[in-house]
Amino acid sequence: MPQNIQDLINAVGVMFVTGHQMAVGANIHQFLNTSIWQKHVSASDIIYGFAQEFIDQRLEEISHDRSGVSTSKTGADLLTYLLSNQSFSIAEIYSNMAELFLAGLDTASNSLGFAIYLLAKYPKVQEKLQEEISRTLQGEMCTSSHLTNMPYLKAVVKESMRLYPVIPMGARITTEDIVLDGYLIPKGSLSIYLSIYLSFSIFIYPSFSVSISLSYSSHIYLSIYLSTYRILSLSIYLSHSNHYLSIYLYIYLSIYLSIYLSTLVTCLMINNYVMSRDERNFPQANEFIPERWFRNDTRKFHPFAVIPFGHGSRSCIGRRVAELELYLAITNICQNFWLTLKEGFEVQPFPWTVLTVG
Repeated sequence: MPQNIQDLINAVGVMFVTGHQMAVGANIHQFLNTSIWQKHVSASDIIYGFAQEFIDQRLEEISHDRSGVSTSKTGADLLTYLLSNQSFSIAEIYSNMAELFLAGLDTASNSLGFAIYLLAKYPKVQEKLQEEISRTLQGEMCTSSHLTNMPYLKAVVKESMRLYPVIPMGARITTEDIVLDGYLIPKGSLSIYLSIYLSFSIFIYPSFSVSISLSYSSHIYLSIYLSTYRILSLSIYLSHSNHYLSIYLYIYLSIYLSIYLSTLVTCLMINNYVMSRDERNFPQANEFIPERWFRNDTRKFHPFAVIPFGHGSRSCIGRRVAELELYLAITNICQNFWLTLKEGFEVQPFPWTVLTVG
């Protein structure tokens, strides 16, 4: 594998990890220039640099094509469209392509991995899928034109994403006042009142705490917690001649954090993983049953019971590209291989972070 591709893959992985670590208080990480923030920025630079290199190479190919020396592959592509569209600046094109690399690399490979796992775990489903592939393609390579005749393939992908949504949680804004388990969530909230507790009880709120202390050895210890999850920890050394800096830093952090957190509102997170395994919508919810997605299935479920790509005007802009990638990749694999599980292998999902109410 070329080194620049490996660097891109590693950078995307770092972006997802650091993005999760900064899910709460990203501005604080940026302000304090923490190691997490530095890793995040470095990974972003690698992804942007790869996109820039990729686009510059394509620009050179287009330039050669216009001069009569054809170097491009057959067919048009998204990048060519963006480059020919005068409403986009070159900087915007760089940014958009970097977003595609970031959003479409790990997400698509993650979904493909779970689909392959489920097909190997359920050989009867795999057999039905291979029969449809053989009947439809008759030995040809799959293209988008074949997909209209492959309903079982589409059902396999839908069912795989129901069981293992690539984005397990998503935020929503409330359109009216609601009460969940005794907690009032007002209309218009990006609805978890995050607040802070500082030394000497300057601020007191549930779930979120900030503790600062000054030791005899002139260290300031700063720890920030969301529920039981520590999101930031710092130790700052002060010289004996500058003890007054501890008071200044304490006051500054108190003011900065109180102002910053006063702008936060409740963030209502929808758990897609749990919602899509609700027995009220999906009998045998933990089983891989693609047939439940056939239109002649008389069982009805809520239209928003499964939303792996979100819904509405802010749903995933790359949904159709991702689905097409999955269809073509799964078809190509099943055309050439029979999938089996290693004996004793079982996927065991585990929670990365647990957030509690109040």
